[in-house]
Amino acid sequence: MRIRLRLALAVVLTFLPPPSAVAIQLGWSTGTSDIEFSASVRCTLIVQASDLEGRVPRDFRLLWVTDTSGIVPVQLAGPDTCGLGLAQMATLSNPSGALELASNQLTATFCSLGSGLVYIARYVLDLPEGSKGTLKVVAIDPSDPAQERVVQSNEVRFNSGLSSPLPPVILRVEATHQGLEYEVRLIGAGLQGVTLVELFAPDESWELPLTITSISDTELRATASLAAWVPDCKILVRAADGRMATESVPGDPAPPPLDPQAGCQARFIEDIYPPAVIQPKDFAFVPGGWSPTGSWTFHLFYIRQNQLSKAGCPEGGCIEKNLGHAVSNDLETWTVLDTAAISVRPGQWDSQHVWAPTVIRHGVRYYMFYTGVDDAGDQRIIIATSTDLVNWEQGGPVIDAANAGSWVEPSPFEFSGSDQLRDPFVMEDPDHPGQWLMYFTAWTKDYPGMAAGFVRSRDVGFTDLVDESEGGKAKLERSEQNRASLLESPHVFQRSGKWWLFFTKPTSPQDTIYAFSTAGSPSNPAANNWSPIVNLRDLVPLNEATAYTFWHGTEHLRIAGAVGGSQKEYFAGFNDSDQSISYTQMQDVPSPLLFAGECPDALDVGGAAGGAADWGLRIIGAGASRSRLILEVTLREARRATVAIHDLFGRRIRTIATGPFASGRTLLEWSGEDEGSRPSASGVYFATLTTSQGRRSARVAFLK
Repeated sequence: MRIRLRLALAVVLTFLPPPSAVAIQLGWSTGTSDIEFSASVRCTLIVQASDLEGRVPRDFRLLWVTDTSGIVPVQLAGPDTCGLGLAQMATLSNPSGALELASNQLTATFCSLGSGLVYIARYVLDLPEGSKGTLKVVAIDPSDPAQERVVQSNEVRFNSGLSSPLPPVILRVEATHQGLEYEVRLIGAGLQGVTLVELFAPDESWELPLTITSISDTELRATASLAAWVPDCKILVRAADGRMATESVPGDPAPPPLDPQAGCQARFIEDIYPPAVIQPKDFAFVPGGWSPTGSWTFHLFYIRQNQLSKAGCPEGGCIEKNLGHAVSNDLETWTVLDTAAISVRPGQWDSQHVWAPTVIRHGVRYYMFYTGVDDAGDQRIIIATSTDLVNWEQGGPVIDAANAGSWVEPSPFEFSGSDQLRDPFVMEDPDHPGQWLMYFTAWTKDYPGMAAGFVRSRDVGFTDLVDESEGGKAKLERSEQNRASLLESPHVFQRSGKWWLFFTKPTSPQDTIYAFSTAGSPSNPAANNWSPIVNLRDLVPLNEATAYTFWHGTEHLRIAGAVGGSQKEYFAGFNDSDQSISYTQMQDVPSPLLFAGECPDALDVGGAAGGAADWGLRIIGAGASRSRLILEVTLREARRATVAIHDLFGRRIRTIATGPFASGRTLLEWSGEDEGSRPSASGVYFATLTTSQGRRSARVAFLK
């Protein structure tokens, strides 16, 4: 069997580069370029500059191809190992990882005495009986300041050599990453025959193919569209006949720190269509990634529910066909990039609806898991993958009622036999490094209702479920709160020394957000591991409770600050009161409360932070018509703000203005209409001014 070997040599010396171009000569110590032998033999290979003024390059590679795997470099020791002007192999390192092992890559360190000016380098090789092969040395010309010119020696042979080509070699790697465009440039030899280029992690836990854009024998360029920050990694090149080479790739410079400005309740509203047409629903934040415009930014994926279409199909069959995609640099101003990042696929597992995305990154690839609903009404968890957060490849199911655990009822009669399994949330398993947890909700056999459950996988794509026959079920108390009820949108995060599992339960007239916690493991389903269920209203200060009345499908977002800075945490939910995704920064509060928002409730007139002289809102009278009100906004300095009208239940009736406000006084007018331009009834309302400093409210008596 023909085995191709490659020896990668890094000569660690401190000699000066030659003043002129270097050509390298390679030969045996016998003075010939070919040797013959019939028994195993130890031979010395000599590398030297082709002229007396030249010097051997600092870094060079020895390549060989042989018909046996028996060729062995010999590490020498003793007083004669290093000599003046002579470099000799002093140490030899084993391959690092399976790919280096497969490419037969070794790293050797040479030593030399005196000034470090090396004219000759010497290898000692053991060659087995009956073997034959061909060898060659390549290096970057040290006289080339651009480090682009490759010099190559003549070939030497033993026992007539082989006609098979030598393996490729990578001598230098450049990597650039601007926006989504990632490019590697390789300088080496034997690259012309390369057909595959791939990035991979040093521990080989992930890999990513690149697209070759240009290629010659000594230079190769390859690209990919990447939204992720690329860490230190390695690159593999492979020829069609299996010859390969690997080399280290430097990681990207650290991306700029994200600096969210939103503090008091902020929101995302899709403004592609007129106000109140699109209700963004279950969603997922990606806290950091490059955008097509080249900014390091937040990404948001969300269900798009068209309210006009919903009105025309009471059964809901003609809505929730797409997931939207928006970006923001500061969590205040949003730009919608795509209204169909993920779409239904006719005849597939997601032919009717796409719901509830969750997004994780592993290596430089993003994995989205979402609920797909087919023509029969069956719900499954579907996977989609992307490298740039813009283009997604939708795959097939990873979790359904058949493999989610024996506690799941696969065909509940309450839903005419349609599987009820939805709303994934994925996180790394804190108890099992290298494994992943997926939480979801499903109809349970225990009682007529739903429970939050999970499965564990060793693979980020959930291709191999651990203990898939059972899965896990986070304990929900058998009580009137959960019996014969729906359950949606589980998500898990750690705060105040506990793991919290939040979920949404449809109630009348509005959904209610519940949570239960554990100081132990978030993947231990035992009943005594979890606290009793508690309403979100009991976890926040009393004056904030109504702010979450119309929130559903909540999520948690943790953002690391700049170096030396503190992290920020946000609590978010889609908000029926104003057709938005709303979020507020979480502030620390004493137990048993979990957090406080950075602003008071919409009905908390006057607010608490700052003085009225600094900033505020007041009603200064009616307009020309008694059905119009004039509002005065006062800001000490220019900043972003939102002015809106709320009813007595905290529901947003209309947004009057949002965006940058100048310092000083700004006059605004409310005509008494809601977001749909429909007249509001006479009654008491609240005008609210929201900025990063907090919220101000003023009571409004409106008469038509």
